[in-house]
Amino acid sequence: PEPTPLPIFTAETVYVNRRGEIVGRETINIPYYDETLTREIEPIRMMAIPQGEFWMGSPESEEGRYSDESPQHLVKVPAFFMSQTPITQAQWRAIASLPQEEIELELAPSEFKGDDLPVEQVNWYDAREFCARLSKLTGCDYRLPSEAQWEYACRAIPNPVVKKPNQKPVYPPFHFGETLTSNLANYRA
Repeated sequence: PEPTPLPIFTAETVYVNRRGEIVGRETINIPYYDETLTREIEPIRMMAIPQGEFWMGSPESEEGRYSDESPQHLVKVPAFFMSQTPITQAQWRAIASLPQEEIELELAPSEFKGDDLPVEQVNWYDAREFCARLSKLTGCDYRLPSEAQWEYACRAIPNPVVKKPNQKPVYPPFHFGETLTSNLANYRA
């Protein structure tokens, strides 16, 4: 049978200059599917990340960079799906209560409690076990994103800020521009 088309999530992306002022807006449409765990818990929304290529790492001139972020290199990433948000404590508990695949999981490992809050006191092994149990429950293959997939989903930038003939393009540190402000994102300004 023909696959059913995925629903579309519509969002607006803003672009900023180095002072954090909005200089452009773009409406984006992203196919997604919801992975239902139980009727009582919000599903895990899986967003389609299109294939593409990007310069992984950061240029030596980028403020706040670490030495292990170089050398920058061009990476091609095939299309994949990634959760729109962090896994909530309610979602974690639903999967952690399933039979063990390799290791035991705590049902409530978070310091900050709340069903709708992200689970935040788990390690890489715990996250892999969560994916294994989710895979067994759904019959789909769930896993953690690779480092390239993670950076591509968070940072990939379609157009360089500076592109000179015979030189590697220069990209801003964020998908949306050169700086991050507390007016646009929830972080410690």
